[in-house]
Amino acid sequence: MSHAPETPRLARKILWTLAGTALGALWLWRARRSVEVAPAIAAIREAHAGWLLATAACGLGFMLTKAQRWLPLVARTATVPAGLAHRAVWAGRALHLLLAHAGELLRAGLVARSTGAPAAAVLATIAVARLFAFAALALLCAL
Repeated sequence: MSHAPETPRLARKILWTLAGTALGALWLWRARRSVEVAPAIAAIREAHAGWLLATAACGLGFMLTKAQRWLPLVARTATVPAGLAHRAVWAGRALHLLLAHAGELLRAGLVARSTGAPAAAVLATIAVARLFAFAALALLCAL
């Protein structure tokens, strides 16, 4: 049995991983240029460890909840494993931090490419999730 078809796929994955790492390093370098390192390190040292852990836990909870909320919606367009949904949400959030709202396009593209679902249909599920989030926020503000 030959594994030749897997070689280009593996090479593509490695290339995308290297490109993503390089892009991340570039943005980190750009961000670091405008930050004075000594005061930032001093602020981190002065921060209470409990608050840092609480912040990290809330961020993790937000991301896990976001993916879990989206799963029932995207399941109407394709069979999306939970792991794929979580990876797509995390990748989308990372891109969103660099370029506002581009993360939704990346998330839709990743899921569409992995499942064969139409990208527009997957993007529509993200729009519906955003509408639900807005409605929930409006309801909380009204209380």
